[in-house]
Amino acid sequence: MSQQHQPIRTNDSSLPASVSANFAEEMACFGRVIHGAELREDAELLWFAVTPTLNGVLRSRFTSGDPAYIEQRIQALIEYYTKRQARSFGWTLYLASQPAHLKESLLAQSFTHVYDNAIMTLSLSAREQNVIPSPTLAIQEVSNAQELQQLCDVEQIAFESTTDRIKLYYQTYLASGFGPGHAWRHFTGSLDGHVVASASLLLSHGVAGIYGIGTLPEARRQGVAASMMLHVLNEAERLGYHVATLSPTEQSKRLYQRIGFRTLGQKSFYKRSLA
Repeated sequence: MSQQHQPIRTNDSSLPASVSANFAEEMACFGRVIHGAELREDAELLWFAVTPTLNGVLRSRFTSGDPAYIEQRIQALIEYYTKRQARSFGWTLYLASQPAHLKESLLAQSFTHVYDNAIMTLSLSAREQNVIPSPTLAIQEVSNAQELQQLCDVEQIAFESTTDRIKLYYQTYLASGFGPGHAWRHFTGSLDGHVVASASLLLSHGVAGIYGIGTLPEARRQGVAASMMLHVLNEAERLGYHVATLSPTEQSKRLYQRIGFRTLGQKSFYKRSLA
């Protein structure tokens, strides 16, 4: 396990930065592996460009809080994405984003606040069992391209994603590598031999990020999501991780609270049109 992936605990002072970096890494993978995409990084910023609408800043830790300096950097990014013929780009503020008034700088540069999502963490050794799993769900780890496509098929329906967007996820997962020895681990759940659920682990920056907990509509309210979540938590702990993190929808938040997840903070997403 590399130094970057040394597991941390919930009482480590580096937890906010590590959780932020895990979330950023999920999207950075697109810029790293998709043909024609870019992933750029300097001491203050991490940003990626994939399609005219899948672009954005993933890390922002400015060493100077001077509004004029921050404006200059924002303008440089606007020029960068304009040259790439992007129609828009996003800017996500995580727990470790600096300075605290960065959101005001974004709004002043014609960014629109789109949403806030909770960031939750769980100490794996302290998780609770206040959920009822599905007794008949068969869970297996994705090990080849065909099984990966099945996972993406579930994600497309469960998250109402477009065909083009889910193709990008499939290509990114495939090119990034998955399975033992890789940062990405993917799992599917089946009822009566039919794949109905998905879940992914991103083992990065010392924490286990949980993504893509999806269930087909006909398999909901049967304990399927709970089963998938408990399985990936057990797998993360088996691999030596102490902390899991996720960013839930309002509909799924109650399930995760019953397992023991608690809100650490929030991430905020802003968008800038380049019409």
